[in-house]
Amino acid sequence: MSYENDVAFYEFAESFVADQVKFINLMLQEIRKRDKRCKEVLGDSYGKAIGFLTPFLKCGSELRKVRTDLGVYLATTRVILENEYIRQLKTSRKAKNKHTENSPPKNHLRV
Repeated sequence: MSYENDVAFYEFAESFVADQVKFINLMLQEIRKRDKRCKEVLGDSYGKAIGFLTPFLKCGSELRKVRTDLGVYLATTRVILENEYIRQLKTSRKAKNKHTENSPPKNHLRV
């Protein structure tokens, strides 16, 4: 794979995963709101007795696990991208310096 393809893939992956993490955060926020509303309406003991709040609690804990795993992937992807950007910058600087070293001095053609 070429450099451009590598970077394009990691940029896409970073954007896609970041979007998924935002979505999971919205879902968790909504679950917390609904859980709170159920507790207000049903009360803690009644809601637990009928198991009404259990799906919300299970869903929230599983989503937090997924968010954590995606966060690790996102951090890894960002480190790889950063390293690729730094590598590209160093390569372009070396190429620029190589071209300037071979060029004649500026005052060489003074009239």
